[in-house]
Amino acid sequence: MRRASSKTATMIATAPACPAPVAQIVPPAAPLQLADDLLQGADSIAKFMGVTRRQAYHFVADGRIPTFRIGAIICARKSTILNWIAQQEAAQGGGGAV
Repeated sequence: MRRASSKTATMIATAPACPAPVAQIVPPAAPLQLADDLLQGADSIAKFMGVTRRQAYHFVADGRIPTFRIGAIICARKSTILNWIAQQEAAQGGGGAV
């Protein structure tokens, strides 16, 4: 067997220790599924928004919230409602007093 030279031994002895383990790479979150984003019916829209069913119907009838219909069922996307709320807050100066 070949003996390591003193230079090689010095390099090995002074080599930096292995770096600390790198944080585990987390895969990106799965895209939002339609079933998770879709609100079907005034009851689910009202529950999501924290209002009564009657208020939800009034908001829809007045065109105050972004909705659409699938047949006779009133539907909305959670993501669309949240974006709409953010736009309303921005338009009113960050959601201050009305």
